[in-house]
Amino acid sequence: GVATVAGAVVGAAGIKKLLDSNFVANVVGGFMSAVSSIVKAVQNVPASTLSKAGLAIGRFVSFVAAFAGARFTQAMKGLDQIIDDKGNLRFSLKGIVNLIAGIGGLALTFRYLKNPTRIVSDIASVIGFLGNIGQKTARMLPKGARAAGGSTPAAAAIQESPLRGRTENMSRLRKVIAQRMVESLQVSAQLTTVVEVDITRIARLRDMVKRDFESREGAKLSFMPFFVKAAVEGLKAHPIVNASMDIEAGTITYHDAEHIGIAVDTERGLLVPVMRNVGDLSIAGISRRIAELAERTRKSQVAPDELSGSTFTITNTGSRGALFDTPIINQPNGAILGLGAVVKRPAVVSDETGAESIAIRSMCYLSLSYDHRFVDGADAARYLSALKTRLEAGAFEADLGL
Repeated sequence: GVATVAGAVVGAAGIKKLLDSNFVANVVGGFMSAVSSIVKAVQNVPASTLSKAGLAIGRFVSFVAAFAGARFTQAMKGLDQIIDDKGNLRFSLKGIVNLIAGIGGLALTFRYLKNPTRIVSDIASVIGFLGNIGQKTARMLPKGARAAGGSTPAAAAIQESPLRGRTENMSRLRKVIAQRMVESLQVSAQLTTVVEVDITRIARLRDMVKRDFESREGAKLSFMPFFVKAAVEGLKAHPIVNASMDIEAGTITYHDAEHIGIAVDTERGLLVPVMRNVGDLSIAGISRRIAELAERTRKSQVAPDELSGSTFTITNTGSRGALFDTPIINQPNGAILGLGAVVKRPAVVSDETGAESIAIRSMCYLSLSYDHRFVDGADAARYLSALKTRLEAGAFEADLGL
């Protein structure tokens, strides 16, 4: 590069004498003056007499003439700085820079006049070059500096609870809950079994009918009624899970009805109102019963006898996003079913020919805590397998009146 510049300077020494004769300067100056006069004349014409294309051309020519004139002047200034009046070379860094910048600017002018589309490609190249420099610079910065300078939004401000730093007396309900939770663990040998269920068919069916269902039944169609319906059907086939034990009498009672306790989160604490004879209800009936019972429970409008007498309990821990839980048995029940959050994730599926593929499916976990004193692990697994099969089949059209 230095050799090229030196060669250009030496060659320019010979040109300097010709330029000193003012012949080239007068010719170029006259050309630029003519171009500028034409441009000014074009720009002074009223806009109404020129098309938009004409105005664009005039502005472009004006820009090119101004740019070329400025670069020519810069190149001449550079020659004057590196060649004295006698034609001798002298070192001047500023002169070399001006000469190179001026010649380079004129070269760009002729390049873009020959092919204007090169402007876009050259700008894109410059932007890409600057982008690469920015990425390399970011990698060199410490992690803390990168995080501070990034565009990641700040975390939401934490709203502190007024309970911090306080000591309060337990409510009567909280004392009862605490006592019964501990008693349940003390009187029964509790174990939890978990299965994963693909409820994609139910999700599609629900999306298809939920609007008509709500307008017809007056209640929103959630996943809960499907789980309750399948759970109750499973209890009829596997009554060991819908049973209770009297250790002192040495008996196990297999109930002939399905009275389902539904865990409800209230401001006062966890309550478990009971839906009786759920085995006789359709999905619509279950949906209405759950909505009505949960609302009355949160408003403290349930009677004491509605909070007892369950034979099996269901708790929807997934309503707050939990994937699964190990719920504590609601005594004297023999088991409790926990429903995990329904989430979409990739899973392996098989078609009719047995070919496997990966697809996005609606998945959830079901956890069954049971009294291992009289419910064996195989019993719990058989019940959960039957529940899984029923839910994955998703054949609830008849229950929805379809």
